[in-house]
Amino acid sequence: MGNTTHRRPAADTTAAIAAEIGGIAPALGHDVVHGLDITVALGLGRRVPEDRVRILLGSVDARTLKSFGADLGGIELRADDLDRSFGTGTPLSGAAQDLLLLAYGRRLPPGHLRGEPADRFVDGRA
Repeated sequence: MGNTTHRRPAADTTAAIAAEIGGIAPALGHDVVHGLDITVALGLGRRVPEDRVRILLGSVDARTLKSFGADLGGIELRADDLDRSFGTGTPLSGAAQDLLLLAYGRRLPPGHLRGEPADRFVDGRA
């Protein structure tokens, strides 16, 4: 009968596979953000590789914010560790990966953000 294992044709590239699943950013976002959900909460200090953070921050738009319930109205996010900003309004700064979490509707432990609106995004759990 032979081998019944399904193999993708060699012509399938990473780009083609990513297109099948809706693009690379959604899959990468799922992996990175859920990983940060755990490591930030545990205070592990994980640093996401810069290229991944750049891809994800570059994909953030109004639809992303709405999908994840992120209310960033009136705020300009400014990354300390990348030449990157998003939005307009009162400056809020922090590590790019922390700002990514805000765009995905997450809150952060105290001390991760700087700026007048920081308290709005701090997780109140002890």
